[in-house]
Amino acid sequence: IPDIGPDISICSSDSVLLETGLPLLVHQWSNGDTAATIFTDAPGIYHVEVTDENGCSATDTLEMEHWPMPVIDISVNDVCQNALFVPQNNSIVPNGVLDSTVWNIDGVVYTDSEPAHIFSTHGIKSISLRLVSNFGCSSDTTFQIVVHPRPQSIFVVDNVCRDSMLVITDQSVVSAPG
Repeated sequence: IPDIGPDISICSSDSVLLETGLPLLVHQWSNGDTAATIFTDAPGIYHVEVTDENGCSATDTLEMEHWPMPVIDISVNDVCQNALFVPQNNSIVPNGVLDSTVWNIDGVVYTDSEPAHIFSTHGIKSISLRLVSNFGCSSDTTFQIVVHPRPQSIFVVDNVCRDSMLVITDQSVVSAPG
């Protein structure tokens, strides 16, 4: 008697191996396949009929359902060095809830939904986000932002004599990010 296992639910990004445990017999799966094992990622009802050399057959059925994946929806803007950076996180799990949120921002790990971070250096920074649903399904993304350098304020004042014009020269600079 074939046994392809109990009904299962998997994350919609996963696939599963279905097998009867009877590799030497003739197989006919409901999806048209005739192999002893099949990989599938589609939800639905899977039916297999196994026939031995005497023409005797037996069947088994399994239903596979999909659990939804977290849907990443974030909004970020470039930021200035030493300014507060807070990503806006509108991510959801259809028909579920977010169980875990893990950010890696400039090498610092946060588990808040919308962490506050201050970049101490300027340049192009990579940020990663991993979301895990209450079903155990996960979604990941990595993106980059530009952290702009702080301007350096430099003002030069010439020696001033009484009753003469004061001249202030602006020599401030802004470095290019990167």
